Amino acid sequence: MTPRRRFWIAILLAAGTVLLWWLGRPLPPAPAPSSAIPSADRASGNGDASPRTASTPVVEDQRGPAPVPAGAAIGAADGGVGAAAAARLDTPEARLAERLNHPEHTLREDVAVVGSMVAAFRSIFRDMGNPVGDNHDITAALKGRNPRGLVFLLPDHPAIGPDGQLRDRFGNPFHFHAESGTRMVVRSAGPDGRLYTPDDVTMIP
Repeated sequence: MTPRRRFWIAILLAAGTVLLWWLGRPLPPAPAPSSAIPSADRASGNGDASPRTASTPVVEDQRGPAPVPAGAAIGAADGGVGAAAAARLDTPEARLAERLNHPEHTLREDVAVVGSMVAAFRSIFRDMGNPVGDNHDITAALKGRNPRGLVFLLPDHPAIGPDGQLRDRFGNPFHFHAESGTRMVVRSAGPDGRLYTPDDVTMIP
């Protein structure tokens, strides 16, 4: 074998040895993932991952008094809600109804107020539709005898007669006729107190 050939063989052996050493060397440890640092420390730039005492944040409730569970404050006598519950469960319709049968209003405005309460009830309880039953039943539902205990008509409203019926400014009970689950005719018999005469006032909310 010539010296030149032996030289190149030695070079190749040396290169192979270096390559085998390079491939077999131990790899450096992988860096710790960023999730190892608590989220609060990442936000503040603090890399100290020492344990901290967990604390429950205190959130102030800005929504006012807690709602009363449905039926919890229903009175046994009139099927409505107590005065304290009524104040907490007040709705825009209940405030609107405060002027029902007011001397400065007309009969047509009164019927419109009653119709708005029925429409609001139907929009909230879409699975139920209109309040059902006669005047007494519908008045009780508007006073709070409903699945959520919502008050659309305050129980001590002067338009509610001793028999629990909602009455117009002439003292006659409003007449409710449900044509369907989503259509209700609200009628006042008018000054003559007789239904289906020319002085009747009706609304279909």
